[in-house]
Amino acid sequence: MISLADLGSMESRVNASLARFRAELKFSKHFVHLRLNDPRNIPPLALAELEDVWHRFIAQHIHVVLALPDHETFNIRCLQTAINIPCELRTTKATAIRQIVAITVMRNPTFFSKDRYDFHVR
Repeated sequence: MISLADLGSMESRVNASLARFRAELKFSKHFVHLRLNDPRNIPPLALAELEDVWHRFIAQHIHVVLALPDHETFNIRCLQTAINIPCELRTTKATAIRQIVAITVMRNPTFFSKDRYDFHVR
């Protein structure tokens, strides 16, 4: 089970990687309170694998994602772990920082995404 404190620490580490792109990661309430530790994620999600997915996503796709228009939605699909993370891209008005809002998370190898963009993480 992933604690809120552990998730917050991981968010800080990922945000340190995103800072050079003037971007940051945010988690929705749905992600944190309903899906993160959901028993339908078999095997349960591990903090280390989530962090690894985020870092590989940044390395492989961040430039393309940050070029998308404000409020565009997309899915992050990890081909190694079957983790899917639907997201929305937002821009803060005050600081013009791009926010990647993780809406939900699930481990599902047959996840269907209605989003136009489906970023595969290898």
